[in-house]
Amino acid sequence: MNKDEESLIKGVWKQYAECAKAEFPSTVQSSMQETSWLLHNLREQCELLEIALLYYKDYVHPPSRLLRTAKLFQVLGFGLHQQSRVGLLPRAEAITTHLSHLCTLILVEAMDLDWIYLSIDSPDQIMEHDLLKDAANFKELENVILEWGSLQCHTPILLAWAVFKFIAPTKTEIEYTRSLGNRALEGGVFS
Repeated sequence: MNKDEESLIKGVWKQYAECAKAEFPSTVQSSMQETSWLLHNLREQCELLEIALLYYKDYVHPPSRLLRTAKLFQVLGFGLHQQSRVGLLPRAEAITTHLSHLCTLILVEAMDLDWIYLSIDSPDQIMEHDLLKDAANFKELENVILEWGSLQCHTPILLAWAVFKFIAPTKTEIEYTRSLGNRALEGGVFS
């Protein structure tokens, strides 16, 4: 990744964080303006996450960035905390669901499960996965993931994490891996 690309993705993440934490502008006077501003804000968040998803489809998401992203999504409730700001607007509910799905897709894509699939016949090559080589971020990411419940948006990530726990030779804890898989199933990962 060159400096321009790195600068671009850092700018996208910065703008997303600012947008997700934005407060109503003081110029909002009516409920119609409030609704319009909220919907615009939610759409902007979705568009920024779509850019990030497209970007990480082709570039490696470094373990430290994956950890920061997981923490950011956790703080923002995977986009679902937005619902408290938008009330019961049906249009907003669809957008927040989309936002939640984008958060999930970005984290699963960032785990780079393709590497594991392509390296399945070579255990030594599997251990060259960036996340598995970075023990500190691996452990911290695990702690973050274990704090999550079993919301449907968490379940694909739990299932992906179960894959990592299963393939990491020093971390192979069958019961633990099974419990992650069960939590993902109970949360409706395939629903």
